[in-house]
Amino acid sequence: MKSRILVMTLTATLVLTAFDSQAADWMARASKACEIARDSSQGCEKSRALVSSAIAAASAVAAYVVLERLYPDQQPDFEVMLAVAVADIPESQAKADAMARGREAATRVLSNP
Repeated sequence: MKSRILVMTLTATLVLTAFDSQAADWMARASKACEIARDSSQGCEKSRALVSSAIAAASAVAAYVVLERLYPDQQPDFEVMLAVAVADIPESQAKADAMARGREAATRVLSNP
């Protein structure tokens, strides 16, 4: 199981190179919103935590999509790993959007030979 988690983590890292600028943009926007609103430190931490959760959801889905394509016979295992990876992230439109963007990033990577 540890080797599968390592593969999923490495795959997510590779896929997110295509996604990296968007993730950095999300974090920059969260920081900017804190500065503009002169929000409390708790509010800023909450904003950054939401962005971090979105990045985690996107990376988990990206890894799942790539691994599913590479190792289709292990799809059930990858589905479990994906479910575990996103289980602690509250259901929201932000989570759904992030997961869709992770899927898009993986699809772009897979479509470029």
